[in-house]
Amino acid sequence: RPCILIFDSLVGPVRNSGSVIKLLREYLQVEWDMKMRAEHGSRIFNKDTMRGGFPECPQQTNYSDCGIYILQYVQSFFTNPIENYTFPIKLAKWFDETIVCKKRSQLQQLIMKMQV
Repeated sequence: RPCILIFDSLVGPVRNSGSVIKLLREYLQVEWDMKMRAEHGSRIFNKDTMRGGFPECPQQTNYSDCGIYILQYVQSFFTNPIENYTFPIKLAKWFDETIVCKKRSQLQQLIMKMQV
């Protein structure tokens, strides 16, 4: 069953979780209605048909590593997929912070290698 997951790496309270998920559902509804409805019929995107939430995930300890965390979330999503989509989704130990600490230098080395 499809769902919307918002991975927020910034420590602190969840920011407007309901409004972000609601906006994404509204976007999906408009896209479906404009591009798919004629061929596949109507479909409703609401909180009953597409749940949404903010998984408990590893958090950054500064205000500069959000991009690094996004890259790690994507990598972890494919290498260590979520198996249980029952809310609340708890992924606080999805990956160790040392992986994120090394990722910046790994990316730098990769970029330097590509420039040669």
